[in-house]
Order: sequence, then C-alpha cells, then structure tokens
Amino acid sequence: MAEAASAADHCIVTSDNPRNEDPCRIIDDVMAGFLQGASVEAIVDRRSALATAFSLAEQADCVIVAGKGHERVQVVESQRLPFDDVAVCHELLVVSYRDLIDAIDGKTLLGRRHTVGSVGLAEHYRRQFDTLVIGVTGSVGKTTTRRMIHAALGANFCGIQSPYNYNNHIGLPLSLLQLDGNDEFAVLELGASRVGEIADLADIAQPEMGVLTAIRPAHLDEFGSIENIVRAKSELLEALPPSGVAVLNGDDDRVREAAHAARCTVTMVGEREDNDLVAHWIRMENGSLRFCVDENEYEVPAIGRHHLTAALAAIAIAREVGMRPNEIADGLRMFEPAPGRCHLQRIGPWSIIDDTYNANPSSVQAACRVLNDWQGARKKILVLGDMLCLGDESEAFHREIGEFAARSGIEQMSAVGSQAAVVTGSAREAGMDAGCLGACRDLDTAMMLLDCWIEPGDVILVKGSRGMRMERVVEQLREIAARLSTLEPRRHVA
Repeated sequence: MAEAASAADHCIVTSDNPRNEDPCRIIDDVMAGFLQGASVEAIVDRRSALATAFSLAEQADCVIVAGKGHERVQVVESQRLPFDDVAVCHELLVVSYRDLIDAIDGKTLLGRRHTVGSVGLAEHYRRQFDTLVIGVTGSVGKTTTRRMIHAALGANFCGIQSPYNYNNHIGLPLSLLQLDGNDEFAVLELGASRVGEIADLADIAQPEMGVLTAIRPAHLDEFGSIENIVRAKSELLEALPPSGVAVLNGDDDRVREAAHAARCTVTMVGEREDNDLVAHWIRMENGSLRFCVDENEYEVPAIGRHHLTAALAAIAIAREVGMRPNEIADGLRMFEPAPGRCHLQRIGPWSIIDDTYNANPSSVQAACRVLNDWQGARKKILVLGDMLCLGDESEAFHREIGEFAARSGIEQMSAVGSQAAVVTGSAREAGMDAGCLGACRDLDTAMMLLDCWIEPGDVILVKGSRGMRMERVVEQLREIAARLSTLEPRRHVA
C-alpha cells in the first residue's frame, strides 16, 4: 500500500469480490497498510468508488482501476452480481456526462454529486421490468425482514434482494441493477438518516408493497427527534399506490400512528389480538422460533423472539401473492440470519451469539431477551459496546440499558466504550453484583476480563454499534479457542 500511495496523488480503497467476508473488514486491513499522511479514502461500494475517481479526475489525469481483473461479477454472500469494471467505467463516463456538467454548476441530487449517474440509470432500468418490488424500512429489523421475505417467497418464485445493507442513495440503485427478465420479485431495503430520503428512494424503486418493521430511537443525532423518524418512515407508505399493500408491525404504537399515511390496503401483524395477522403459541428454543398463525405452524431457524415480527411480515407478503401455508413454511425454514445479526456460532467450548452489526436501545433490549430465554448455559455473558448516534439522550439510553440488562438474567456483563461506566453503574444500582460487571474503556481491557470469566458451556452475546467494531471480540474469542485446542491434555500420574 505504501507503494501505491507514493505513486498516486490520491487513492480510493473499495470492495472487489468480498464473497462471504465483510468488505468493511477487508478495507480496514488495506487502509492499515497506508503510511500516515497518505491521501486516501475508503468507499465500500465499488461503483461509487469509480464514480468518485472520475469526478476527481481532471483533463490529462490518469485513473488506474485495479483489483477485480477480468472477472465480470461481484460475489457477495451467495449472490453473483453483474459487475464489469470496463463496462461500468464506460457507463459512468458516458451516461453521467450531463450530470457531471450539472454538478460543476453546483447542482446535486440527494446531496451526493457523484451518485447522479447511477441514480438516473437505476430509475430508467427499474421501469423496464414488471417485477413486484417490495420495500422494507424501519428503525430496526430491515435486513432480517428483507431476508425473511426473500426466503418465504423463494419457495415458489425467483427474485432478488438487496445485498448486505445496500439501502441508501448509492446501494438502492445498485440493488435495482441486479434485476433481469427472470426475476418475479425484488425485496429492497430503504434506509434513511433524514426526512425526505425514503421518499427519494421510493421514487427510484417504485415499490408496490411496503413493510414498516418498527419506529424506535435511532440516528437521533441526525433526525433530531422521534417525531421526525415517524415522518421519515411514513414516506414509504405514502409512496405505495392505491392498489398496493402495506404490512405494518401492529405491536408498535408509533408504527400504527404512521398507518394513516397509506392510501392502500394495510395489514397489521403481531401478537396483539387486534392485529389482522396474529401469532399464537410462541415458543423459543436455542436457535429456533416456533409459532402458529390461524392454526398453521411455522418454524424459523432464528435466535430471539424479536424475529417474530419479520416472520409475520413475510407470511403476510407471501399470502398476498397467493402462497399456501405449507409453501410459506417451507420457505421460512430456509431462512439464514445475516452475519453479525444474532448469528449463532460454536467457537471452542462456548456458544457465541454474534450480534455485532449495530446497536440501538431497542435492539440491545432484544439481545438481552435472547440471553434471558437461552436454555442450558453454564453462564450468560453480555459483551456490550457503546450505542452511537443517540444525540443528547445518549447517557440516558445507556443508563436504561444497564438497568434492563440487570433484570434479564445475565450473569456477567462487560461494557466497552465511553459509556461503559454509565451502563455498569446503572446495572449495579439495579441489583447486579459488582463483581460480575466490567467497565472497559477499550477492547484490550475487555478481552482480558472476558478471558478470566469464560468457562466451557458459557453462552456469550456480543453487541455494539457499527463504529465500535465489536466483531473483533468474536475474532479474538476464536483465537483463544484455537490456542486452547493446541494445548496438550494434562497427564495424571497415579
């Protein structure tokens, strides 16, 4: 990397073929190789990285594109996404020419100059297909719900879904560009960090069905208030045509408040008896969720009762397209959780629940409930990183989480970050033994503590906001397990 930096005026690090790896982790490793002071930036999305390079280049500049070589696809998880560097470069240089001229004049689209070409192309491309588009939004649970719907519909139909969390003004157009003539449905995430953004994304995707998973405190430093979050999430419902269908989490009062924005049929799902689709006989087993709807039994290979809303939304969507209960059940059994989202792993002598993708108050409470419901563990341990982007209410939210954790049957908790003392102090005040708590400013300290605590048979749940990079805890636990496996068993002399 030092050689690249010395030969170039500016470097852009991006993803090539991540396959089953997290592209952010790969990029972090590459970025670590640059010398301090190098002119370098990281852009995960490859198309956006190329567009940025061309927008920075001036006459007679040379842009070198490296990494993928001759391959014409990007392999992301189990999907092979069409992506030819040569074709994309040609497209960006030709299709976005007028948009680049507009950008020079100071005009922008969705606040990002370098995405204009891909947005316009995606809008045009979307209109070439009669594919059923299902939009999914919410403060939590978007990816799980999207994957659950894709699994259910996949039992009968051919379709696509957003790769990873491609849910913004860059990722959504790229998701749409996966479509081809064989796809009968597309289930797409729509994310937002400000009012108006989901409306813009819906203009591009033109969804006919929409799912609103939950409205909770998240990204408050950008939204400013929970009322603005309600307004933002309602934009998906406003965008649905009168002939469409909106599926809403009827157990969430704020979601019910948003229902008035829909001009189409609204289906409420949840556990409350006043919902249109109600779950009964809900049972949690380690690694499995079982429940009944209208006397039909369903099983989802997922950890945590909070997955129920996603499963019910998938059932509601599948019913709307004419699927029978047994077909829907077959599809739901094929569901696989995304990495970093309540992903159960057996590492050495421990059960590790990797829930490191992100965290907000609602999702951390759900994680605590997972540990509370867990059966057969020697000890239940929570490793919790800071919840970021909560604005002025951050300390209050962390204090609430400490109290909630103390009342959730968790036997040991290590908190990591600037709010660690707030979390553990609140847990101690709520009755948790001080000897079972650790407030750690950094990950190294947390790992030393965890290494002293863990025993065979423990279940360890790891969670934190994306910026805390709590997946490093899982990686280090794997290293500890590997080290333990190399130790020779002790010989006992009679």
